[in-house]
Amino acid sequence: MSSFCVCGPHDFPLEKSRAQKTTAADVSEFWDMTGTADERGCYVFAMRTPKGYTPIYVGKTHRTFKQECFAPHKRYNYNRALREYRRGTPQMFFVVQTRTRGKPNDTDIWRVERFLIQNAVVRNPNLANVAGTKQANWRIDGVIRSERGKPTTSALEFRK
Repeated sequence: MSSFCVCGPHDFPLEKSRAQKTTAADVSEFWDMTGTADERGCYVFAMRTPKGYTPIYVGKTHRTFKQECFAPHKRYNYNRALREYRRGTPQMFFVVQTRTRGKPNDTDIWRVERFLIQNAVVRNPNLANVAGTKQANWRIDGVIRSERGKPTTSALEFRK
């Protein structure tokens, strides 16, 4: 069984100008601070607001976090979110696959990414991800994807 651990939240590396915030050009200090540069797994770029975190983008690594998290198309997503969210603090979470002997389990990393995307799209229907964001068209009232209202006693017991 694969094991993952959460690392973060980490303050996102920014360059601030009078006009706007953008992703920092040099992120080496960020990697020194997080200690996750050479790890593999999934990551979540989110905005911290007084009401909690709003996920913006969920990704997974094929190589290492350092090689993938700040690729040009991902910087584009981050910078677009920084323009749209005038308030809030950008943060990065890492879901790191625990190291074992042998090569990393790509299938489990993919499954964790799908799980994170499905949970993130519930919190933010405008998630920047393209793949995996289609929500299921079913629900169990009071358990998953239910409408507003108090759940029934049966649903509460089922959740336990």
